[in-house]
Amino acid sequence: HTVSHPVMSKLSREDQKTQIEDSFSFLNSIGCIEEKTYCHPYGGFYSFNDDTIDLLSIQNVKYSFNVESRDILEIDIKKSRQFLPRYNCNQFKYGKAS
Repeated sequence: HTVSHPVMSKLSREDQKTQIEDSFSFLNSIGCIEEKTYCHPYGGFYSFNDDTIDLLSIQNVKYSFNVESRDILEIDIKKSRQFLPRYNCNQFKYGKAS
């Protein structure tokens, strides 16, 4: 989810790289990482770009998640590993911030 939760598509490639690497470095330092997964801050296709996807792949991130409220399909796993759909918690009865 990055270090400071920016909209990644607004950052340079180098700044995106720092956000991703530093986030995983921190998780690794506290022993909280077995498989690398990632959730795009804010979600939505506007919030990341090709640089983000490339950097996640370079970091060997197994799966990344994007806010696109629908179930994951088999084709998503084959073709969209770095932006799999996930439901927006705000859609659920107790999911909204109070």
